[in-house]
This record gives sequence, C-alpha cells and structure tokens, in this order.
Amino acid sequence: MVSSTQVNFNLQALLEQLSQDELSKFKSLLRTVSLGNEAQKIPQKEVDEADGKQLAEILISHCHSYWTELATIQVFEKMHRMDLSERAKDELRVLRCDVSRKNGTVADLKELLCCLYESQEDELVKEVMAQFKEIALHLNAVDIAPSSFCVKHCRNLQKMSLQVIKETLPENVTASESNAEAERFQDDQDMLPFWTDLCSIFGSNKDLMGLEINNSFLSASLVKILCEQIASDNCHLQRVVFKNISPADAHRNLCLALRGHKTVTHLTLQGNDQKDMLPALCEVLRHPECNLQYLGLVSCSATTQQWADLSLALEANQSLMCVNLSDNELLDEGAKLLYTTLRHPKCFLQRLSLENCHLTEANCKDLAAVLVVSRELTHLCLAKNSLKDTGVKFLCEGLSYPECKLQALVLWNCDITSDGCCSLAKLLQEKSSLSCLDLGLNHIGVTGMKVLCEALSKPLCNLRCLWLWGCSIPPFSCEDLCSALSCNQSLITLDLGQNPLGSSGVKMLFKTLTRPNGTLQTLRLKIDDFNDELHKLLEEIEENNPQLIIDTEKHDPLKKRPSSHDFMI
Repeated sequence: MVSSTQVNFNLQALLEQLSQDELSKFKSLLRTVSLGNEAQKIPQKEVDEADGKQLAEILISHCHSYWTELATIQVFEKMHRMDLSERAKDELRVLRCDVSRKNGTVADLKELLCCLYESQEDELVKEVMAQFKEIALHLNAVDIAPSSFCVKHCRNLQKMSLQVIKETLPENVTASESNAEAERFQDDQDMLPFWTDLCSIFGSNKDLMGLEINNSFLSASLVKILCEQIASDNCHLQRVVFKNISPADAHRNLCLALRGHKTVTHLTLQGNDQKDMLPALCEVLRHPECNLQYLGLVSCSATTQQWADLSLALEANQSLMCVNLSDNELLDEGAKLLYTTLRHPKCFLQRLSLENCHLTEANCKDLAAVLVVSRELTHLCLAKNSLKDTGVKFLCEGLSYPECKLQALVLWNCDITSDGCCSLAKLLQEKSSLSCLDLGLNHIGVTGMKVLCEALSKPLCNLRCLWLWGCSIPPFSCEDLCSALSCNQSLITLDLGQNPLGSSGVKMLFKTLTRPNGTLQTLRLKIDDFNDELHKLLEEIEENNPQLIIDTEKHDPLKKRPSSHDFMI
C-alpha cells in the first residue's frame, strides 16, 4: 500500500535523532496511538527490525500521511522529547502555509476528513483542524478560527463526507454491515459521524467561543446534534450566528436550545425562512437565566402580532444592551410598539440599529420622544431610511433636550440635504450629548458643509467623530473645513472619503495639518493625483502630528468606507 501523500515533515531526520533505546520505545508507543485502525496496517515484524530510516519508509508507505504526522507528534510527547515534537510542528506550520497558497484539493480535504473521522482524542482532533482549515476554507465549506467555528454550505460538504465514509469503511466489516453502514449515509438528510465529531468540540474545547452557520441546509440530524451540544453544560459558546439556514424549523429548534444558556451573550439570526422562529426567540429572551447582551434579528419576516410579542419580550429581558433589527420592514405599527418598549423605565437597551427598516420622517417624531425619556440609549443607527430633512429636524428636537443621552447617531444614506445639516449644525453648537455623527452618502454639498464647519468652530461643540463619506463636497469647501480644524479641540476622527476635493482642496487641508497641537487622530480622504508637493506635506504632518493617521485612498479609490456601525458590535 502506498500513502496518498508524503508526510509533511522530515520524518527520517527526526527518527535518526533518537538513540537505540529511544527508537525501541518509539516503536512500542506507536502501537498505543488511538487513531482508529491505521496502526494495524503496519507490518510489525518489519518495524521491530527497522532502524530510523527504514521505520520512516515503512510508516510513509503503509499509512495516511496525516495519521503518521499526528501519531509521530503524539509519541514524541509521550517520550518527553518535546524538542522533536515542536520541530515537527514547526515544519508542519510552514507547509500548511504552502497548502493555503496552493489552495488545496478535494483529495486533500478527503484525507483530512478520514483522519477526523478516525480520531478519538480531542487534542488530535484539534491538531487536524488546523490543517483542515487551510483547505476547507478555500472550498468555502468550513472556517475554524482559534475561537470560532463557521459552517457554510453544509449540503455540499455532507455529500463530500458521504463519499469519504463509503471509501473508508473498515475492511473487516461484513457485506451486510457494510451495506447497512453505507445506507445510513445515503441520504444527505441524515447526519454523518463526521459532524458529530466536529460538533463535539463545542463541549470539549473551552477556548471555542463562537459558532456561525451560514447559508446552509441543516438536516434534522444535524440540528439535533447542534442543539444537544449547544445545550450541554460544558458548552462555552458566547457568540452564535445563524444566517440563511434551512429548513424553516431549524431556526426555531436552535433558538430553543439556547433557553437558559448562561454563556451565550451574542446571538444573530438572519434570513427570511424563519417560520415559528420569533416565538422561540421570545422564550429565550423571557427565560430568567437569559444572559444575552447582543441580539441581531436581520431580514426577518414577521407579523404585527409577532413584533408585539418581541417588544414585550425585550421589555421583560434584563440583560440585553444591544439590538440590531436591520433590514426588517417594521412599518408604522411595528415601529410604535418598539418605541413603547424603549420608553419603558425598565428597558436597558443602550445600542439600537434600525438600518433599512422603511422608516419615514413621520417615524422620527415618535423616535424623538423616545430620545428624551430613554434612560440608557446612547447609540442609534438609522442608516438607509428615507428620513429626509424633516425627519432630521424632528430628531434634533429630541436631541436638544438635556435629558437626552444619545452619543452616536448614524444617518448614512437618509436623503439629507443642506437643510438637514442646518438642523444638525444648530444642535452641535449647543451643549449636546452627541459626539459621533455619520452623514455619509447624503448630498449635503457646499451649504451643508459650510454650516457644519461653523458648528465645529464653536467652543460648545464636542463632536469627536464625523463621517462625511461620499457627500459631494467640492474643493472650495476645504477652506471652511481648514478654518474649523484650526480652532476645533474635540474632533479626533474625520472621514472625507469619496469626495471630489481635488489636489487644491487636499493641499489646503495638508497645510493646515502641518501645524502641531491638533486633536485629529484619523483622517480619510480621496487623492486623485498624489504629487511630490503633497508627499512632502504629508511627511511634514507625520513629523509635527505623529498621532495623526491619514488614509489617502490612493491605492484603491473604490475601497469601501470604514464602518461607523462598529459601535453596534
């Protein structure tokens, strides 16, 4: 029998480092390795008589390369030859990078699946996982990071696993047993032992904190396995993400597994196929031992009654601090129910995202009332809603009250013009709690920029972060901006990306920033022509204001803006 691939470290050189007594001990311990039946393939008489070079040849020719690698490392560690164990691991790490660069093959993945299927010890499974990741990630099937586990496109990987299992049934299994075993995996609705091994990591690995299942078809067997592991007392998961999974009741069953789960603090549910999911989620939120701090409920189709039930559950929950309801069609009735919850004195929500929820300027009037009475709400994202200038005016009325505690407001792509900027500028000139403002992708133009700069120049303005990405700001607006930056003592982040500032506008900004004692720490802007003069000014800025980081977008003008939504995480 010939191995399918060469061992990924110099086995001969490692074995030749052993003394005669150590080599004998290595051979003896090799029989004790608990990695399936692979050791039975080794001709024992040849092994007993072999020197280091011959033993390496025997192992390579008779056993799977991954088995040989893991068995060798395990035996070295049992012999307390940690120097040889670490040397082997170091060589494997280098070659894993090579596998990643070569993208791996389905054959490589199959061999790893075989090894995973046969592995019985947690430590050995972890070791294989590191190699499995490099290949499976390229095949867009599974991603295993040090603290998280991501499953994508389960059905494709199940079919691949099915073929592997069929090809690796033990040789001593009778025909009837073999047929029965193969039949057990015939339907991709049934779960493979591979998934059982993989999911068992949730209970055995204390370092595994995250689980993501993305765009996957989950059979009933897999849902059952996942639920058992998630509900296990040993499970230490903190972040759980379910995106676009099928069948419909998978969301519900996985939610129910989280009832009373003390460690899970972050839960994200995304996708339209969520029949009966919201009632299960409400059970999770109402459970007295629920410890959820972040809830993401994205692209969920729900009835008015279901939104009402969710609002009551949010009101009863005592742990949630952050809720993301992006891409949901709340409509007027759903929005009003949510606002009622936010006004409740026992509501502890601090961060709320209503991005792309079909809100209008009329909704802003009710929301403004919430901002006045809410005791905890500090971060609000209303991106991708057509609020317009009237909606911004309503919001500013609520923000102007001294009782309002809102610190961050995202109005990205909300159809705001210079009139809306005038309302915001008036607010910023007064003593307001607002310190972070995102106006990206709104056509504020010259007038809008001018009034904002005037507000930045005022001593009571405490704005620290301002995003103006893609706001149609022309070169001659930079004069107003330079004047504002010269006297402002609070702004630390300014995003001017994707604005046609031109070389003249950038030159004005750079000249202003060459003066020391500024508070700005991060500046983003687009440069079409990065000439020698600008390069020299940039060097001067680096010398006089070393705390300032400038992203010039000179390498990738279409690069996406840095997200102001990070505060939702």
